[in-house]
Amino acid sequence: MVLTLPFTQSYKHFRFIRKLFPDLKQVWVPFYEGTVFCHPQMRSNHRRHRNGNNSSSPWISGTSPSVGYRSLADLCYIIGVDYQEFVYRDEEDLRWGLEFVARGSSCSNILMPYNDSVYCAGAPSTVARFADESGVPLFWNNNTEATRIGAVAAISGCFREAGIATGKMTASILDGVKPRSVQLLTSTKTYGSLNLARARSLGLEPTAQVVAQFDEVIH
Repeated sequence: MVLTLPFTQSYKHFRFIRKLFPDLKQVWVPFYEGTVFCHPQMRSNHRRHRNGNNSSSPWISGTSPSVGYRSLADLCYIIGVDYQEFVYRDEEDLRWGLEFVARGSSCSNILMPYNDSVYCAGAPSTVARFADESGVPLFWNNNTEATRIGAVAAISGCFREAGIATGKMTASILDGVKPRSVQLLTSTKTYGSLNLARARSLGLEPTAQVVAQFDEVIH
């Protein structure tokens, strides 16, 4: 079964983030270098950036030709926000990099990690702790469980739907259907979770229209 990344699939989806964070100026996205999501050229570009960077910041701006995910940088450009990208080696390196994330009381910056962080020991808790202590909102891309560790919101493919569908596939195979005859499915359903209490603690008051876009609202 193929799962999509519904939130960053197109700018029409991604621009919703401006409704949730009206004062948004910069999106900071960290990537763990130990997964396939950080391809070799991206890893090489970031290492080169560190070695030759006079400002000492490990983050690469979306305006740089060295950015790893040009498509994500372009999405940010289309909706009028700046993209910042960082590749970290381990938990300690992540903590160091997060210190360069701009802070402020207007929620003009957000931290938007992906699920690759779960492959780095301690990374999810480090990100959650930083968001809590710094006041920088945490928006998790493709893991709605993150709202239970302090994320303001998370939007993902519907893993519940995928679980039911793949369970039915398994049952059919156990009943004698040959695996090669099972059709490939694509899940396009979106599931969103909003931690309204966390949003309000940061001074955000999402409109009723915005809240209604989420399948789950934590009060």
